[in-house]
Amino acid sequence: MISPTENSQNGRVRSCGGPLITLACVVGTCLALGASRVESQTRPPVSVGWDRAAAADYLDGRQAWWKTWPVTARDHDTSCISCHTTLPYALARPTLRAALGETGPTIPEVDLLEDVEKRVALWNEVDPFYPDQTFGLPKASESRGTEAILNALILASRDAHEGRLTSETLVAFENMWKLQFTRGEGRGAWAWLYFDLAPWESEGAAYFGAALAAVAVGIAPNQYAASTEIQDRVALLRSYLQQDSEDRPPLDRVMLLWASTELSDLLTPDQQQSTIADVVRLQNPDGGWNLRSLGLWERPDGLSPDPGSDGYATGLVTFALLKAGVSPAQENVSRALAWLVQNQDPTSGRWPSTSLNRERDPTSDRGLLMSDAATAFAVLALTQADSLTAAAAVLSPAAAQQWMVPRTPDGHPDLQGNWTTGTLTPFERPEGQDAVLTSDQVERIEGNFANRVRAGSAASDPDRPLPPVTGRIGRSYNEIYYDRGGQVIRVNGEPRSSIITIPADGRRPRLTSEGRRRAQELSEFRGQFGQFDHPELLPLMERCLQFDQNAGPPMLPNAGYNNNYTIVQTPDYVMIYAEVIHDARIIKLERYPPPDHMREWSGYSWGRWEGNTLVVETTKFHPLHTLRGIAPTDDLKVVERFTRVDERTIHYTFTVDDPTTYTEPWGGEIPFRQFDDLLYEYACHEGNYSMSNILRGARYEDEQSAENRP
Repeated sequence: MISPTENSQNGRVRSCGGPLITLACVVGTCLALGASRVESQTRPPVSVGWDRAAAADYLDGRQAWWKTWPVTARDHDTSCISCHTTLPYALARPTLRAALGETGPTIPEVDLLEDVEKRVALWNEVDPFYPDQTFGLPKASESRGTEAILNALILASRDAHEGRLTSETLVAFENMWKLQFTRGEGRGAWAWLYFDLAPWESEGAAYFGAALAAVAVGIAPNQYAASTEIQDRVALLRSYLQQDSEDRPPLDRVMLLWASTELSDLLTPDQQQSTIADVVRLQNPDGGWNLRSLGLWERPDGLSPDPGSDGYATGLVTFALLKAGVSPAQENVSRALAWLVQNQDPTSGRWPSTSLNRERDPTSDRGLLMSDAATAFAVLALTQADSLTAAAAVLSPAAAQQWMVPRTPDGHPDLQGNWTTGTLTPFERPEGQDAVLTSDQVERIEGNFANRVRAGSAASDPDRPLPPVTGRIGRSYNEIYYDRGGQVIRVNGEPRSSIITIPADGRRPRLTSEGRRRAQELSEFRGQFGQFDHPELLPLMERCLQFDQNAGPPMLPNAGYNNNYTIVQTPDYVMIYAEVIHDARIIKLERYPPPDHMREWSGYSWGRWEGNTLVVETTKFHPLHTLRGIAPTDDLKVVERFTRVDERTIHYTFTVDDPTTYTEPWGGEIPFRQFDDLLYEYACHEGNYSMSNILRGARYEDEQSAENRP
């Protein structure tokens, strides 16, 4: 938490050979401000014109310099973690990877993460950033509380991008919880560094730290926030942040707004809207915000702060507004994004921001500290806006500029209606195929489908002649019964070659040794009989009892028909009705998982709202359930995200994590497209007679065998 000096190093840092860190496109929130709260005019989003590579160069260079600056060196060959340079870098830098075509973290990122992991592992051995012996009481405890939160947030952010909570992050959280105050005035918070340096090391900055802790808990994967063993601690944290929250300075309210989008039950929808309205009133005429207007800091003598907008305040506020559901096209946010685009330095790639505490040369290393934070939060805001704008423009770019997400009476996005997932895109990517199809490939795929439809219509003519007798008549259905959507999947305007996007090759990962063993046992068992010739083996789909693929989770389109759903919402439940076999998933909106003994056929699904995205986690699958032909284990977990991105599209992503079966998680994304027709009862025409006929035939064979015995 110390301020460095001297020489900044820019220049691109090469990408090191780390693991591919990728997620299914998790689209953020798209809610525009209601007209009754804040003016909700719209204008075209303008965040496309900023220089991502230059911003990455600046951030990488500053982090590399910070690591090598002697003043930041700490014991065990580690470095101090700062609120102005290191933490914002760790949060922002991964968001640039996809746009820059990077396949892994940069060298400064790797060095930073190794530092944090080392200090977490050696928590009882490393010295505090600022020991009492050198800086006086109570700097050691302040250092410990601050570092514990920053460590947990940095590692949780890393895990969120990778999709799995690691043991190192769990240890970091354990260190953090041990230092939380459980009594007294600061009950629920942590000791926080105080050097009389606004905004992060000043009076009241412990609230800033507690909000960061809430973000860390909320973004940690594997539903860490719902872990039963931490609920008492989380309750203390919520209570601390909620106490007199409406009377806190604007910066604290912005931090609470951000935290409320990651950790549930911090703010009600009305409180979120109230905070948004109050913060928007502080916006400058040029579209930005000024850091001084967000706090109650006293001005040191002789300081003549710039009254204009600055990158840190504008980046942070805009990012929080976007996370809280304000559309990039909304008037106030659009103006803020325009300010960010226009105020990126074309030479260095950074955004301007100045110290609240001392007059500094803005080009010196100490003078650049506020620009470090400003640049990182500008990147967070702009990448968030980019993803929202791109997602909203999947099918209708023009309409996306004016569209506002509809809401239910309880304030959440309205996902209700009839939706379809029919597509020509295969589940797995053909080997050697790129992730994004060329225009020629799209034309060929969709053209071939159109030709099949025309041929199928002729083949379905009731007056057509009888087919030739060749031993096999043909398919089970005429082409007229199929509905494959007619198009390949398009995400962010890109035509995709597979539904699967994780791993990077678009194919399910290899099975573990345990997964191969179970698959082999099942194959050998079924090999004893014909798959459809034994009552214990006749699939439920064949019996018209269950279509795991459509109903999910994950909800995947089948070979080509009845890929339709109806979604109904209440404040406490979301119901997803699948047309095929008329399965209905009942998703309870709650924070806690069910008891261990509960085993529903398709698992127990429980959901929560993260901003304007419905996140559904499903565990505890029935042992006889199958997912893509493989029986589940107790470790199987499916996480789905539903985000309405325009009037007729829900962006659906899923991640499957079963470390007992697969060598790594896998997942993908599908647009749910709204349609205006009705869903009818799915009445399987076999009437489930196959089972009785099989048994009748088997008994007849038994009788014949008995008669033929000597």
